[in-house]
Amino acid sequence: MIRKRLYIVSLLFSILNINLFSQVDCVDPLPPELTLVSVPDSAFVELRWNLSTSTGISANIIYQYDTIQYGWRAIDTINPEITRYVFRNGGTERDSMSFRVAAFISPIVEGGQGCPSKLSNILNTMFLSAKTDTCNAKISLKWNPYREDVTGYSIVVSKNNIIYETITLPPDNNNYALTNIDANLKYSFLIRASTKSGTFATSNIVKVFTRMKQPPLWINADFASIIDDGISLSFTSDPSSDINKYILEKRTNNSDWIKTADLTSVNGNVGFIDKESDKTIINYYRVAAINGCKLPSIYSNQTSNIVLNLDATNENLNLRWNQPERLTQSVLFYELYLNPGTGFYNLSSTRDTSYALDLSGITHLVTGNEVCFYIKASESGNPFGINSQINSEIVCYTPDEVITVPTLFTPNNDGLNDLFSPVFSFTPSEYLLIVSDRQGKVIFESRDSFEKWDGASVGRKLNEGVYLWKLKVKSPSGKNILRTGTITITY
Repeated sequence: MIRKRLYIVSLLFSILNINLFSQVDCVDPLPPELTLVSVPDSAFVELRWNLSTSTGISANIIYQYDTIQYGWRAIDTINPEITRYVFRNGGTERDSMSFRVAAFISPIVEGGQGCPSKLSNILNTMFLSAKTDTCNAKISLKWNPYREDVTGYSIVVSKNNIIYETITLPPDNNNYALTNIDANLKYSFLIRASTKSGTFATSNIVKVFTRMKQPPLWINADFASIIDDGISLSFTSDPSSDINKYILEKRTNNSDWIKTADLTSVNGNVGFIDKESDKTIINYYRVAAINGCKLPSIYSNQTSNIVLNLDATNENLNLRWNQPERLTQSVLFYELYLNPGTGFYNLSSTRDTSYALDLSGITHLVTGNEVCFYIKASESGNPFGINSQINSEIVCYTPDEVITVPTLFTPNNDGLNDLFSPVFSFTPSEYLLIVSDRQGKVIFESRDSFEKWDGASVGRKLNEGVYLWKLKVKSPSGKNILRTGTITITY
């Protein structure tokens, strides 16, 4: 296009010593195509372009958008063959910067003003910003879109100046949240944009220091064990953590978790005694480490108490209990403890959660008015090396105080029914058995409930016949019982 133009004062033209008030005929060149605006380093911006296809180009002019004057201003003039420019005035760490390029043809006649092209397409630097949320252990990243033909973005993440992750995002994303960040580390972030034309642009580098307390990497729920005062709870947390504030939460069945207590750890150990809960139902517990924003940063696994149930069927006692909540990697085995009145001792071990007990096998041990049981669960294989023991509540059974006395025995040494003694469902605290003949002569007397009569008197076998017995006992419940009857000897 040929036309007459009059230009006003301009930095470019003054540099070129052009007479700004002269008029010449000129042909406007086609503009270059700006292909890249990248921030390879926060100290400068790199620009690349394709040259104008017009002939006679004598210079290329770099323009930057002036955010103060709100207009495009020429910042430099360079040789026409050059297709790369480095802008070193900084500012990439404060905001996005916009650039354009123009081609310029020198004046046709001496003293003419020359002819600049229209300004090229606009490209902006990608300005990356980061916002650290230590309360939620998160860094939120945001950047402005680069250009329309972007095929994708990549986030290069460094920890303490070592690249450890590259996150790939689709072209319509310009924000990302990095979660579960580590405490007290230097993070660096850089955005890379790839385009259909094969160019790659980078943003400014953002550096963040995550100044916050180190949350525990793990919390182990050790046990919920029954004691006299209630349910004793223990939790152990990662000893490298800086956090010592915890909350205890509890639920039953399918109810919601409810905050129960504020706790403080001592050397990574968190303990509490729950005196309010019903020990006859299953209670579930967990703790959470509380960060500086008073928010949970990590939860433990859950644990629960053992509820032992007992029911009697005919001559059997059936014991059943729940498996307490543990980490899936750990294994539990159970020990059944019995107290017949003289103190608890280990009756049996099992990996099952049930046990059937024949009452007749323990009646001779019962010295009180009840027999009591509890379960001890022992853990192995805990991934943190914290193998716990968990006790259930004690449950008791009051057996019927039954005395059975045979009416016949055959002391012929054939190994069958050779001895006579009363049979008890308990162990008497006091005992006296007297056997006499029909004339009232005492032929056997014992105060030991375990001693049996062999049908002899003073070492001599007695004749067949009917003999009298009298029994006086005191039961574990304190009852004084007097019984009489007959016993027949037959051979």
